[in-house]
Amino acid sequence: MMENYEEYYEISELIVKYLRGELNDLEKERLSEWRSRQEANERLFQRLTKGQDLLEEIPKYHFQGREEAVQNFLKRISLSRPRWSTYRRYVSYAAAAILLTALLFYLLPESKNRNQWAVHTEMELMPGGNRAVLILEGGKEIDLDNAETGEIARQGHAVISKSEEGYIAYNLVQLGLEKNSQEVSYNTIATPRGGQYRLRLPDGSRVWLNAHSTLTFPIEFKGEERKVELKGEAFFEVQHIPGKPFRVESGKQTVEVLGTEFNVNGYSDEKGITTTLVNGRVKIKLNVEKGTSKIDDVTLAPGQKALVENRSNDILISEADIEESIAWKNGHFQFNDTDLGTIMRQIARWYDVDVEYRGDVAGIRFRGKIPRDVPASQVFEILKTSGINIETEGRKIIVSN
Repeated sequence: MMENYEEYYEISELIVKYLRGELNDLEKERLSEWRSRQEANERLFQRLTKGQDLLEEIPKYHFQGREEAVQNFLKRISLSRPRWSTYRRYVSYAAAAILLTALLFYLLPESKNRNQWAVHTEMELMPGGNRAVLILEGGKEIDLDNAETGEIARQGHAVISKSEEGYIAYNLVQLGLEKNSQEVSYNTIATPRGGQYRLRLPDGSRVWLNAHSTLTFPIEFKGEERKVELKGEAFFEVQHIPGKPFRVESGKQTVEVLGTEFNVNGYSDEKGITTTLVNGRVKIKLNVEKGTSKIDDVTLAPGQKALVENRSNDILISEADIEESIAWKNGHFQFNDTDLGTIMRQIARWYDVDVEYRGDVAGIRFRGKIPRDVPASQVFEILKTSGINIETEGRKIIVSN
C-alpha cells in the first residue's frame, strides 16, 4: 500500500477547491506548501489546473482509444466542445477522482508499480445512482427515478410527492372522519444493487436508503409507537416526538429511539447487524427467544456501535468509526484498515457486480477514501495500490493476488 495515499487524496480535493475558488486561508497555505516542496509538484499542479491540459490527460486514465475516451468524457458532462465554463462545471462532479488518479499515476514509481495499473475491461462499470421503486398498499409499483416531480400518489391521509431534489416525502392532510381510521396501510421503498434513495417519513423523520435495501413503513404513524422494517442498510434522522418512540426492526434486532441519528447495516451477507450511533441514544433489543442470549438489550451512547452476530445471539459493543460507517451517505467509500472482503461487498452492491476471488487475498487490507460517483475502473486503479490485481468480465469482477 502507498504510504502517501491519503495526502494525494487531500491534495486532489484542494486542487478541485482551487479551481472552484473555494479555498480558505488554511487550505491555501496547505496547497502552497505542497507545491513548493518539490518542482515536480508544481509542474503537476500547473498541468492539472489548465482546462485543456486536463482534457488531454483524461484518456490516459480510462485506458480506451484516445478519441473515444474524449468523446465519452464530453458526453458525460453534456459538452459539445471544451470550454472553461463547462470545464469548471465538470470539476464540481468528477474532477476529484480524476485528479486523484493523476496524482497517483505521476507520483508512483516507474516500472512495475505503474504497470500494475492496467485494468482489463470489456465495458465501463458506471456507479450507482438515485434508483428505487415505491410499492404501495395493494401492490402498485412506482418507478421513482422516472416519476415526475410533484404529487405521485395519495393513500389515506398521505400525499406522496417527489421533490425537485429527488427524494420522496409523505405529507399528511386531514380529509375528515373516515371509517376504519385505525387501520394502517404500509408502503415499501426498495433500491436495487446500484441504487440509493432518500425518504421523508410521515412524522418528518428522514431516511437515506443504501443499495440493495428495502424499508417498509406505515403511511401514517398511529398508536403509541412508530415502527419501520429494514432489510439492508439505512441512515436515520429521527424526529423527536415525546412519548412515541421510533423503532427499526432489522433481522433479529429492534432499535428503539426517541430522536437521534444512527446507521443500521443489516445486509444478510455481512457477519451481523451493525448499528452505529451518531447522536442521541438508542436501545437495541434482540428479537429472539428468552434465555438464548446473554443479554436481551443494550443502550448505546454517541460514538458507539453494536454488532448482533449472525452465528450467535450476542451483542458486541465497541467504539465506532463514524466517518467510515456513514461514508456511503456522504458520497464516499471510506476504508480504515478494512479487509478486502468487506470492501468488495460494498463495491458489488454499488456497481451491481459479482465478485470472484482467485488465490489467497484474505489478509489484504486497505486504508483510504474514494468517491462513489466515479466509474468502477477508477476505484479499481486505487485499490490496486494495495498489491491486488483486478480484472472484469462483463459484470463479474475477478480479484487475485
